[in-house]
Amino acid sequence: MQTATHALRDLLDLERLQRMCDSLSAAGDVALAVLDPAGAVLAASARQDICTRFHRGEDTTLAGCLESDLAITRRLRDGLADPGHIAYKCANGLWDVAFPLIIAGEHLANVFTGQFFYEDDEIDEAAFRERARRLGFDEAAYMDALARVPVLSHERVARTIGFLADFVGMLAENGLSALRQEREREALRQSEDKLSKAFHGSPDAILITRVSDGLITDVNDGFVRLSGFTRDEAVGSSPIALDLWADPRDREREISPPRTDGAVRDLELDFRVRSGARLRCLVAGADIEVDAEPHVLTVLRDVTERRRAEEEVLRLNAELEQRVAARTAELEAANAELESFAYSVSHDLRAPLRALDGFSQILLDDYGERLDDEGRSHLERIRAADQHMGALIDALLELSRLSRGELSRERLDISALARGVATELAEAAPGRAVEVAIADGLEAEADRDLVRALLANLLGNAWKFTARHEAARIEVGAEDAGGERAFYVRDDGAGFDMAYADKLFGAFQRLHSPGEFEGLGIGLATVQRIVRRHGGRVWAAGEVEKGATFWFTLPATAGAADAAPARASSTLDMPAGVGEDAP
Repeated sequence: MQTATHALRDLLDLERLQRMCDSLSAAGDVALAVLDPAGAVLAASARQDICTRFHRGEDTTLAGCLESDLAITRRLRDGLADPGHIAYKCANGLWDVAFPLIIAGEHLANVFTGQFFYEDDEIDEAAFRERARRLGFDEAAYMDALARVPVLSHERVARTIGFLADFVGMLAENGLSALRQEREREALRQSEDKLSKAFHGSPDAILITRVSDGLITDVNDGFVRLSGFTRDEAVGSSPIALDLWADPRDREREISPPRTDGAVRDLELDFRVRSGARLRCLVAGADIEVDAEPHVLTVLRDVTERRRAEEEVLRLNAELEQRVAARTAELEAANAELESFAYSVSHDLRAPLRALDGFSQILLDDYGERLDDEGRSHLERIRAADQHMGALIDALLELSRLSRGELSRERLDISALARGVATELAEAAPGRAVEVAIADGLEAEADRDLVRALLANLLGNAWKFTARHEAARIEVGAEDAGGERAFYVRDDGAGFDMAYADKLFGAFQRLHSPGEFEGLGIGLATVQRIVRRHGGRVWAAGEVEKGATFWFTLPATAGAADAAPARASSTLDMPAGVGEDAP
């Protein structure tokens, strides 16, 4: 049984309850009393004089009455899990019957009938006379009151108990109905309070109009702020009278579209406010009832600035697209001119170079005997320079080619590509002793041919710049670099001075003389071009005679570089001139 949070007077009319008790007592000669769980009388009728005039008027017998009342309350409370009536003889010797009144699980009162004797009770008049004398009662009046106490058969008491069970049930049902009504009223009050707070506290403008005459019945503070009209000016007027519709046809657009659920959403309409300014508003409407009359609730959200910003963004995007298209056309034209120039350079320069090389060879073949050693040396140097110029032209054309054409992206096994390049280098230089460690599981979404060219350049450089070491180590792996996965090629060869690191990736930039290491100075420029075409970046670190590391990133890369790389070591030999590039 839950703790009582209500009092019976909150749920039932006690004056009406008193009248009911009086009527029932008069009609059926039944004494009734309704007491709260603490024993306070809430309503009573036809109670015996012996109780009201004597027992409850004297402290000793009153204590017995109260003790009996509290005892029955405790007995009823202990049995509330399965409530029913209890018949008991009070401390002053009279019988009572009590019923618990339970409403919605709360024990709010006890209903009593009583001050009677059963017909088979032995009434000890002498004991009552002795009590009267002992307590100073008027003995004659006390004994007369005792004589008026009804003596009832068990059958009549049983009928009375049945009647009281129905009576208490009726009181409980009425109390429960009152409690429900109270709760419904409180829920309605809270709902109305929440609705009022939401209505008046909404930053959007809200107005309610009556369908029958189109008049505004209420507006919120958001409407006052948006429109410039006061609440008194708006309520009782109409949107048409206030000239809110910038275009009268928009009113039909709000009230006329199909409403499958009684609502309109996401209409964009223009409204005119009190100042005459036009505002672009997002409109939502819903059919509601107020006091049983159909109304329309309309919500307006000012999106004027948002739409202006969106239009500005669209304008800027269109302008940007035009500029990008123009720039793209310029780049395409420049690339076409560059391709034409490269072809012209290749065609126009190769002819004189071939002539220079051919006539130099003729001089050596036909007139070599007439030349001294110095003359023949000059001719050999002319031929070497001519051939070097041809190689440079080929390198320029290859670098130009990397800027053209579409990337063909696919999922690549970087580990397998690196092993393939290393194997080719080892086969070309069987006399080299090189330890190679390539991590497993290195993968990237990239162009196969370009990535293989990238690895050929980086691994070729690593093999070339370790050529002067009797034993060398080259490592290929990946690691985290500022939150992105970076592949690397590392060697322990000649290295470079970090003071000149900014020259590494420039075309024809070399940090070593041709006498130290062969090359054209175009390989790392090729690497940079390939990486940039994939949207990545490339950088390097090194120390003279302690090796170098080159890192590069590719889009959507994944690898196993956090673990120690799998060591696929082999003894390899390669000639010092196998790299295409020398930094």
